[in-house]
Amino acid sequence: MIEQICSSARRPAGQAWLRHDDSRAKCHCRLQSPRPLKYHAMADLTPIVGDNPCIRQSMIQFVLLTAYEEKIGMDNPLTRKLSSFTDFSEEDTRRLNDLCRNTDSYISGSDLIMEGDRPDSVFFLLEGWAYRYKFLPDGNRQIVAYLIPGDLCDIHIFILKQMDHSIGLLSDAKVAAIPKVDMLEILDSHPRIAQALLWATLVDEAVLREWIVNMGQRDAFSKLAHLFCEMWFRMRQVGLVHANQFDLPLTQEQLGDTVGLTKVHVNRVLQRMRRESLISLSGKTLVIHDIERLGQIGEFDSTYLHLERRPSPSSQSNY
Repeated sequence: MIEQICSSARRPAGQAWLRHDDSRAKCHCRLQSPRPLKYHAMADLTPIVGDNPCIRQSMIQFVLLTAYEEKIGMDNPLTRKLSSFTDFSEEDTRRLNDLCRNTDSYISGSDLIMEGDRPDSVFFLLEGWAYRYKFLPDGNRQIVAYLIPGDLCDIHIFILKQMDHSIGLLSDAKVAAIPKVDMLEILDSHPRIAQALLWATLVDEAVLREWIVNMGQRDAFSKLAHLFCEMWFRMRQVGLVHANQFDLPLTQEQLGDTVGLTKVHVNRVLQRMRRESLISLSGKTLVIHDIERLGQIGEFDSTYLHLERRPSPSSQSNY
C-alpha cells in the first residue's frame, strides 16, 4: 500500500524523501523533509522522481513551498540589517534565518525582561517596537533606547548576573529568544556574522552617546527633530519606511520620557512641526515631509549610525 521511495534505513540524515500512496483510487504523494532544502538540492531528487506525474507534481509543490520559506527567511530584518555591514555566505544566511523560525508573540505593554532578572537568552525583535527603560525611586521613568525589527538585545547579555534595566514592548511584537548555547555557536562558527554583530553593538553604543548629547545640549524642538530623523534612518535600513512614513508606536508621554520633556511640552513641539509642514503624525504613523530640513533643525548627522560599509583593505588605494 505504501511505497517509500527511499527507506528511512537508507536515507541519509537531513535529506528529503518521497512517500507514494496508491492505495486509494487516486494517487497521493507527499515529499517530506526534516528541514527546508537548498535550491540546488532539488535536482538531486530527479532520479527518484522518474516519470511519475503525481510525484513530479508533489516535488513542484515542495519546491514552491521551500522557495517561499527561504524568501521569508531572506527577508527577515536581522539579515537586512547585518547585510549593511558585510556579504554573508549562503550558510551564514541560512543560520540567520534559522533564528527567525521559532518566535513568540507578545502584547504591547508587556516586559521581555525586568531589572533584577537573570538573563539566559538573547532577545531578537522580528516585528514591533521595544524599549530599554529605568524607573527612578520617585516613579519617573527614563527611556534609554528604542529597539526596532532587526535589533538584538545585547549579544552577550547572558554574561550579566542580573539586569540593570528593563526591556518592555511599545507595540504587539514577535520575538525570538536565542539560547546562550546557540548564540555562542553562531559567534564561534560564523566569523562574518560575529563581525556584523560586533558592528551592530558598536552602533548601539554610538546611538547611546548621541542620545546623551541630544538630551543635554539641544533645545526641545531640536531634540525631537533629531530623534525623528534617527528613527527614519534606522527604519529605512531594515526596509520599513514607505513613502517617507513609518510606524511610530509612541505616546507623547513616552516621547517625553525619552528626551526629558513633559507631555505638554512634547505636544507643543509636535504642533509646531505640523504648522511648519515638517511632519504629519496620525495615530501610530509618522510622515516626514522634509527630512533635509528636519535634519538641519536637529543638527542630525547619520555618521554615528554607520550605515555605509568600511571599504575592505583590498579596495583601498595604496596612496
